[in-house]
Amino acid sequence: MFSTNIRCFLSQICLCLLLFSPTAYADDAQISFSQGVKEYKQGHYVDALNYFLVAENKGYQSSQLFHNLGVVYLKLDQLDQARKNFLETLRYPSIAALGNYNLGLIALKRGNTELANTHFTKVIRISQDPNLTILAQRQLLKDAATNRPIQSWKVLTKVSRGYDDNVNFSPEDVGSGIRDAYTELLLYGTVMFTKNQPIGLGLDAYVYDVNYDDVDANNYTQNAFLLKFPIQYERWLLQPGLIAQWSRYGGTGYQKTKGFEFSSRYFKTPSSHYLAKYSYEDIESLNNRYNFLEGSRQRLKLENQYSYKAYKTNVYYELENNDRTDRGNASYSPLRNTISGQLTYAINSSFTANGNIKYRISDYERIKTFSRHDKQLQFSWGGEFKFNKHVSLKGIHTWTKNNSSKSFRKYKRHRVALNLQLIY
Repeated sequence: MFSTNIRCFLSQICLCLLLFSPTAYADDAQISFSQGVKEYKQGHYVDALNYFLVAENKGYQSSQLFHNLGVVYLKLDQLDQARKNFLETLRYPSIAALGNYNLGLIALKRGNTELANTHFTKVIRISQDPNLTILAQRQLLKDAATNRPIQSWKVLTKVSRGYDDNVNFSPEDVGSGIRDAYTELLLYGTVMFTKNQPIGLGLDAYVYDVNYDDVDANNYTQNAFLLKFPIQYERWLLQPGLIAQWSRYGGTGYQKTKGFEFSSRYFKTPSSHYLAKYSYEDIESLNNRYNFLEGSRQRLKLENQYSYKAYKTNVYYELENNDRTDRGNASYSPLRNTISGQLTYAINSSFTANGNIKYRISDYERIKTFSRHDKQLQFSWGGEFKFNKHVSLKGIHTWTKNNSSKSFRKYKRHRVALNLQLIY
């Protein structure tokens, strides 16, 4: 029943402006235009096209005429001419949303999902017609639930240059009081080995490296792999995976991690989806100095992403439970609760601004007389300029304040960075 209503509404969209009668042109052009509408309603598309072309040749120029020509050409499967006329409708604000929707349909007929999604997204941003907005959302949802997760490959490279006014000593999570500039590199790649199967097979891999100019003892490198098995079912994307990681700290081996994760993503609408993800990791030390960090880590994350016109939000809650070896007089097994919220605003097609706030509470296991309770607040803000769909430049400033029941673990930290990002 619902699909029947949608088809009826689509038919109404194609006809609504065809039935609009012009009044501002000479009688002969008006007669030709009206005759074209009559022929179209009777299914005589070639005759309708000829009458509309006659009206155009007699000087009739309007958004209705361009739309009608686009619809007739689409009926005759002349996609190039249809697209040409629908592009003309974008010059008229009153009909631009409908023009974008029809351009999206043409892009779908040509198999260009990315271009189609661009047009449907534009409809959602500018349309004043709730019915047209719903149709565009459903087109995006159809792609989100079926096509988007099955991407053959993707490569991301990010090179950053930044400054840290209180370099963090990671194993102990304390501020060192050292100020230093750094260079950061991230290489990420994903590949799908099987596509369009009930259960897919893919691999994610990344290399992360940060090198400080003066203090090599805080340099850090991590290599990670995720073997994933995505499963698509209607609006759901389920993905179990196997995790493997190796890291170095201060130029020597640090940790080796193996484990698994399971994520479930539900696309409620094209502009909103929910994510639930659980992961378990077994952590092995590669350096005797850090054997107290050996053990396990479990994480449960609940997330919602939502977009509306030029705004995007990302809100999540994460529960982290650690069971580490610890030391005889100190615990390194925190139970952490984190909430985070991010807002992104697209100022125009090239520039976006964003802000993020994160609050984390860490309660450490009591050992004898040892007791530790931390509260960490973090703000970050920045902007991104896109040169094109592959290259962008980002700037970000992050401020962190860590309060702790252990005074030597209290610290404040500022980091600023500029990074160049390439995506293919």
